[in-house]
Amino acid sequence: MNTVCRKCGSAVNVVGDAIRTKDLLGRALWGEQDLPCVRCDGKCERFPGSSEDPGASDLSPEEYFRALHGMGMPDEALCTPEMVAALLRDGVVDIVAEERSGRTLLRKIITRGGLHIHFWVSTEGAIAYKITKGGHDVQSVDFRSEGNPDLSTQAGAQGRHPDRTDEEN
Repeated sequence: MNTVCRKCGSAVNVVGDAIRTKDLLGRALWGEQDLPCVRCDGKCERFPGSSEDPGASDLSPEEYFRALHGMGMPDEALCTPEMVAALLRDGVVDIVAEERSGRTLLRKIITRGGLHIHFWVSTEGAIAYKITKGGHDVQSVDFRSEGNPDLSTQAGAQGRHPDRTDEEN
């Protein structure tokens, strides 16, 4: 199965076991509703088979599931402490945050270079779970390093999308 975004044109091939794909993606995949683009805020069309687009991303069903639920593409999900520190040293130009009972809920930090560091909560502290260029831009950030965390269980534990406010969830 593959998807192509009507807005940005990015293509994704979901490769792997068809039963696992159906189990993970269920109604959203086989229903009539549009799938959200994993690179921008557009909607995608679904097609059987694989895309002929050489720029298409090949994702496993698990990777596609995480991307659909706001955890980012595999190349965005690498957020080592060294990477985050280097980006923060570059300078912060803005934050996306909300006030909660006199406290600050930090959603993301926008750096001078235009990169967005997205955060979520855990019992151990804030998690930098993806780094994107311009929020949900078509271009992703390509960092190469070891220690890529398995983020499959970090977001959506309570059915919430990490980039959305309470009103949007």
